[in-house]
Amino acid sequence: MVRKKIDIAEKKKHLNFVMLSEKEYSDLCNRLGPDGAADWIEELDLYLGSKGDPYESHYYTILTWARRKMKKDAVTSPGNSAVLDRFIEDLKTCPSMPVMKPEAHAAAFAALQKLKTPWPKLRQQLLDDPTIEKKIRAAYLAP
Repeated sequence: MVRKKIDIAEKKKHLNFVMLSEKEYSDLCNRLGPDGAADWIEELDLYLGSKGDPYESHYYTILTWARRKMKKDAVTSPGNSAVLDRFIEDLKTCPSMPVMKPEAHAAAFAALQKLKTPWPKLRQQLLDDPTIEKKIRAAYLAP
């Protein structure tokens, strides 16, 4: 499989070193929220300023770093039932992944990974089958 090279001319500089196209920046804001995208851009900018630029795509680097952090920080303890309740409520009401607080997004990501089900499919199951909520809670609370 050959990766498509993105023309640097269509990218815009963010801070001192991070280069993203408008589409990439917009997608980061949708996935991570505007504040989350700004934080990750700053994180990468600081890294690039201190180490140089070994990355072919700053967009994919940010997505990879954010995903690793979400996995690492995923909170799966019963003490976070409010986060779980919010996640289930969002599943019932939001047709697409909503912008959530980082801890809620990490919890949602961890639950979805354990269930091996993408958000839209899980949402449809939740609307069609009331017993799926029990499975979501079990997946979220499982170590």
